[in-house]
Amino acid sequence: MSEQEIEKRIEFILEQQAQLTAEVQRLSETQTNFETRLGSAEARIGNLEGAMVGLVNLFGEVVKAHKNTDATVSDLVGKAEKLADQMNTLADRMETFMSAIRSYMSERNGGGEKWN
Repeated sequence: MSEQEIEKRIEFILEQQAQLTAEVQRLSETQTNFETRLGSAEARIGNLEGAMVGLVNLFGEVVKAHKNTDATVSDLVGKAEKLADQMNTLADRMETFMSAIRSYMSERNGGGEKWN
């Protein structure tokens, strides 16, 4: 092998080594970029996880409030029904009372003049 051929081979080997070094450098930069993006993604996932936990807790509170509201509405309906019954009883008593007053006034006036 001549000296010129040896130089060409050495030059080829050096070029290949330079290309390999450049490729390794690009891969290293890509890996660093990937690790940075992965860290960012992990942080966002952590934030989403916290938000989801917050939403689940909030939903639980809404369910409790809804149950309390249902109980309160049921209680109010029961009280409204009782009040309606009491109002009907009062109306019946008032009508009985007014009939007694009318009868009394009619008798007091001698039965001739009707009192309203």
